[in-house]
Amino acid sequence: KDEDARLVLICREADINGDGRKDVIRYYDDQGRSLREEQDRNFDGKMDMVLIFQDGQPRVKEIDSNHDGKIDTKIFLEDGKPVRAERDLAGRSTADHWRPDRWEYYEDGRMVRMGTDLDGDSKVDRWDRDHEHKSASDTEASSIPAPTETAPAAAATEAPPKS
Repeated sequence: KDEDARLVLICREADINGDGRKDVIRYYDDQGRSLREEQDRNFDGKMDMVLIFQDGQPRVKEIDSNHDGKIDTKIFLEDGKPVRAERDLAGRSTADHWRPDRWEYYEDGRMVRMGTDLDGDSKVDRWDRDHEHKSASDTEASSIPAPTETAPAAAATEAPPKS
């Protein structure tokens, strides 16, 4: 009997809707940390979302949003929140070559800017920004009173209080 032997789960499967087909499959490494999860989100028997883990944490979510069997969206995560997404809206990507035509950037889980390739050269032709988010940031910054001429010099160099 090996005293150091231990059991480690390497795969977990689930049938969420009870139709007899696997809807979620999660794979684990030798330490029991998540490696990859595949999901059939519309219960058609085909996996349409893959979550890739690094050091047990979700890092990339790959989605087949139009259910044609090809990944068309990749969402990059930090601390479980999206920080960037790449989308292939034109359907030009292959299994071997990812060709996004939209890039989205997030702050605090909210998209703040988006770049779109309009002519298929894999370069951004148009940037769109969330002006409400920018306005809110500007409003917060403008609510901090500017130093006045009558304030002591030390006060003018202090960092504003964090709210």
